Amino acid sequence: MARLSLQSVLFVVIILVYLLIAGLTAITKEPYTDEAWFYSPAINLIEHGHMGTSIKEIAGTPWTRMDRYTYWQPPVHFIVQAGWYTIFPDGLFSMRFLSIFFGLICLVSIFTIVRKVTDNYWMALLAMFLTGIDVTFIESASDGRMDMMSTAFGFAAFAFYLFMREKNLGRAMLVGHLLVVLSGLTHPNGILALVGMIFLNIYLDRKNIKTGHVLLAVIPYFVGAAGWGIYILQNPTAFWDQFSINFLGKVGSRSIFDAIRSEFAERYLFAYGWSAGSSILAKLKLFALLAYFGGVIGSIFIAGKNQDRNLNALLILFFIFFMVMVFLIGNKWARYMVYILPLYTALAAVSAVYLMQLSRVMKYVAVTILIIICAMQVGSDVRRIQDDSYHNVYLPVIEKIRELNNNFESDDDPQIIMGGSELAFELGFDSGTCGYILIEDPALGY
Repeated sequence: MARLSLQSVLFVVIILVYLLIAGLTAITKEPYTDEAWFYSPAINLIEHGHMGTSIKEIAGTPWTRMDRYTYWQPPVHFIVQAGWYTIFPDGLFSMRFLSIFFGLICLVSIFTIVRKVTDNYWMALLAMFLTGIDVTFIESASDGRMDMMSTAFGFAAFAFYLFMREKNLGRAMLVGHLLVVLSGLTHPNGILALVGMIFLNIYLDRKNIKTGHVLLAVIPYFVGAAGWGIYILQNPTAFWDQFSINFLGKVGSRSIFDAIRSEFAERYLFAYGWSAGSSILAKLKLFALLAYFGGVIGSIFIAGKNQDRNLNALLILFFIFFMVMVFLIGNKWARYMVYILPLYTALAAVSAVYLMQLSRVMKYVAVTILIIICAMQVGSDVRRIQDDSYHNVYLPVIEKIRELNNNFESDDDPQIIMGGSELAFELGFDSGTCGYILIEDPALGY
């Protein structure tokens, strides 16, 4: 029996470390409104045959027929969830474990991408490791939102294309663009995968792509448009009201200066602990962000010095993602950091391994930086797990609500409970059938 190589062992260890941190975070983090909103369509599809976001309060709002149709987000996340719940029990933790699964796909994808681009196993391993312990990646992987799924589809598209293009370009185009379509039908931020894939096609294979390859590439877009179009046609007015409010009004709504400022102030700094009220320890995570920026600068130097066409492709892909996120994605939420993070960690890994190969002094410098990054990231993850806000904050609230509901229970009318929709994960999503009516209002009427 052949012995496993050190590299293979490290590959498995990195996956296990990621699964451990993400899994513990998933079972200790209190739920929030978005998770309930994105769970509701999937469970309604299973139990009632429609994808309405019935948990969300829509009275007096422009969210037309959201109780029956969910158009404010594309449908793939809800459909995949429904399929997942036919295999595993439904619920908050099952929803989060689905994100953890797609986080694993994303890790393997970024490993494959860096391995193909650099032909360096250690760079690929380091990129995978840095991604798997990053606080924003763990946050998304342990979250019930669709961002990790969309991100994973996008990077899986790049990985498959790079892996297959020299063997079978037609298959690489077909499957690669199919994964791009799935990314976009999971979240509109899948536009990053679209522009990224088109760039890779042109940059790497413009001389080899024939008409047949282009036809294969567009097939998934026709199929995806037809599938979503059939659902949209069930109520086009509701689609336009919901989708336009949620997305179209936020695209390009900022000036150039404000878009750049808010990208760093609202997304980057907030994602890495630099926000009002955050502790000194939380703000230390900013060191990881600075190291990522250093990785980008270092990769530019390395690619220029070595005339590395493949590394140039990775750099250009990064800058395309960066520009799209600055100027096209109007929401500057920190949670969207996960869409570009694997490119930051990939370039940081390239720079770090390159430094290690220069001299003994530079090797010590690179290793020291990596140790600090790991300590900051893992320390933040561990602290969040220790806080255990699910058991220490969320469940006590649920128990108090049940106590009050039992004290005031009426035989005639169900009690009204007003609060965040995340309460439904314990109280139930079929409001009115469990002895109460949940009105989704985190402001509690104020």
